[in-house]
This record gives sequence, C-alpha cells and structure tokens, in this order.
Amino acid sequence: DSADYDVNDIIPYKLEATLADNLENYENGYNLKFHDYLSEGLTYLAITSVKIINSETDVITLSAADYILAYEETVADIPETELEEHSKLTVTINGIKAKGGKNGCKVVFEYTAELNEQAVHGAPGNPNEVYLEYDRYPYEDYVPGETPKDRVIAFTYKVVVNKVRE
Repeated sequence: DSADYDVNDIIPYKLEATLADNLENYENGYNLKFHDYLSEGLTYLAITSVKIINSETDVITLSAADYILAYEETVADIPETELEEHSKLTVTINGIKAKGGKNGCKVVFEYTAELNEQAVHGAPGNPNEVYLEYDRYPYEDYVPGETPKDRVIAFTYKVVVNKVRE
C-alpha cells in the first residue's frame, strides 16, 4: 500500500474491480464508476489502459469512446475524502455487459501520475484514495452502491549532504 519515489517520478496506478457473478441478469448492462483522489503532491498524467478481463485469453481493451473521463484539477475539502487538497479523477464505464463483460469479470483501469514539486517529504507522504460506485440491483434502474475507500501512499524523502574538509 506504499512505495518510495523521487520528485518528478512517474507513478503507475492500477485499479481493479471484480464484478458480480450474475452480470447477465443486469438489465441496464451494469455500470461502474472509479472515483480516485490524488493529493496535492500528485499530478494526473494519462490513462494507460482500461480493460475488461473475462479470462486469461478473453481480454477486451476499451477505447476512450467506451468510457467517460472527468478530471478536476483542484478540489478542496469535499466530504467524500479525507484529503484536504486534491484533484479528482473519475472514470465511468456504462453498459459493461454490452461491451463484452461476463459473469465475475474484472475491470482494470490503469493510469499514471507524477510526484510533483508539492510532494510531502517523509510522513504522511502523498496519499491517493479510491472507491468504486457500482450497480447494486440487476432488475432495477441504476441504484448505486459504494465500496469502502482504499488508500495507497507515495513516499519521498529529502537527503541533506554536507561536505566538510578534514
């Protein structure tokens, strides 16, 4: 849940959701939304991949037309997260069943962020927090459920070197 990086390093993030075993029963096709909050020390760069994985040999790579990306660069004090200053990345995938998703498939969303000049050195680090919003009921219009939040932290450190003459 944590790793060490240097300022200006590119950090890969991978978010994975395992979907319902009864996906075929979802009349609206099953909708999923990733809500990802980046602390002030992290700058969102790009989505690298969005996939539906039904099995090792049945992987569907989604194009940008298959999902909705929303990014807010600066958001302050929203009750959805404990982070005080952050940016918010939201990826919405509607109709996963129609896009080829099968019972119990995984949806994997990968992106990169840069550890920027506002990075916090040492503890508490530079947290990134995520939760999923998902379709709860197969026979009703979209009724969202939410997962508990999960947090990872990118740490960086400052080293001071003093050169002395002996």
